[in-house]
Amino acid sequence: MAYRLEFSSLARKAVNDFYDYLLYEVGGTGSVQAADHFYDDFEEALDRLRLNAEGYSYYEDEKMAAIGYRKIHFKNLNYKIFYRVKGDVVYIDMVCHDLQNHRKALRNLRKNG
Repeated sequence: MAYRLEFSSLARKAVNDFYDYLLYEVGGTGSVQAADHFYDDFEEALDRLRLNAEGYSYYEDEKMAAIGYRKIHFKNLNYKIFYRVKGDVVYIDMVCHDLQNHRKALRNLRKNG
């Protein structure tokens, strides 16, 4: 089954912010190579989701897993995508760097979403 992807505004903003940070801020002048590497890795993770969204583990927080949250790691970089699957649609709610407090952010998203 091929899944259709839908992004929350928060997820879109996070991807744009990470890309812009890498493009303009890394090393003081930014890095086109780092930004492009991020985007390529992000796209590769999305391709995996399109093909097998239900094949990835549920989120380790029991409350979030109970409402269907799963996660997929980028293949080469320290980022994760948090998502839910309903039928043939993957709802991408958040993209985080591994060093971010994603548990708190995900709970806040669910409280305020």
